[in-house]
Amino acid sequence: MKKFLVFLLVSGVLVGGPLYYYYVNYNTTDYYTQINKGGKRTYDTEDGNPDARHYKYEYQLESFNDKGEKRVESFNTVEDKPLKENAYLKLKINKKKGVMGWEEVTKDALPKTIEEKFSK
Repeated sequence: MKKFLVFLLVSGVLVGGPLYYYYVNYNTTDYYTQINKGGKRTYDTEDGNPDARHYKYEYQLESFNDKGEKRVESFNTVEDKPLKENAYLKLKINKKKGVMGWEEVTKDALPKTIEEKFSK
């Protein structure tokens, strides 16, 4: 009986540990935002070569989840072009790491509670 309990405990740690790690570091919640102000153009440089600049746009916008809870999130574009003005985005947000990704969505794809927030 003791061996069986030890086996269950060890199995639980071996399976549960990685699952918990994945949940904490990669689980995301969907938030929605609208590009209602321009982003700030910035750049990164490569080490040792200050002339090699990688431009990006930084945004800091209010976003809402399905329940209508508000969050202010910061995220960057990858390319040297701004996002479309008044476009709607679905942000993938991790509690620990922030914005993990985003995609543009149509106004029809927004949940009703979110649509009301942006029509004000």
